[in-house]
Amino acid sequence: MGSVRKPVETFAGSGLLFLTGSWTIIWGLVGLVTYGVWSLPDVCVGALLVFLGYLMYKMSYLVGCSITSIVIGLALGIVFTYTNQIGGVWRAILIIIAGVLGLAVQRKTRQRQKMDSELLRLLGPNERLRIDDLAAKLAISEAEVELSVIRLRKGGTPISLNMETREVIYGGENE
Repeated sequence: MGSVRKPVETFAGSGLLFLTGSWTIIWGLVGLVTYGVWSLPDVCVGALLVFLGYLMYKMSYLVGCSITSIVIGLALGIVFTYTNQIGGVWRAILIIIAGVLGLAVQRKTRQRQKMDSELLRLLGPNERLRIDDLAAKLAISEAEVELSVIRLRKGGTPISLNMETREVIYGGENE
């Protein structure tokens, strides 16, 4: 199958993880000079966040990265709130937002896959149905039906759109 088109949320979530991870690494390196070994966890957490950002960008282990980001963000938020570090709280909030964006991407992807499989279920082999009928049966707009057909076609499914008759054709008689 071809490359997966990444949603905007993936870029935003991975960007936030890269940003907060690199910020945490720099913060930890500066702290190593000032506080010594006590800042080593900052460097490790920063490296972990950069790695999670990379995995989120590649959409590998998306749910695991998102849940880990939320857990790290909550833990850092509790630590920074307890130690009264307002700047750290903002970092923790950014990490939590990145995790939530990753979960949103997963939800959006599942909904698309469900819609695509439902469309294929409605269209039996060698059948054609009007776009407006499919949209009504799936309770979505006609544009979403067209986008779903385009996605399926890019994935190698033998499906096409006849724009003259406004029909979706599934099976052997693609035009």
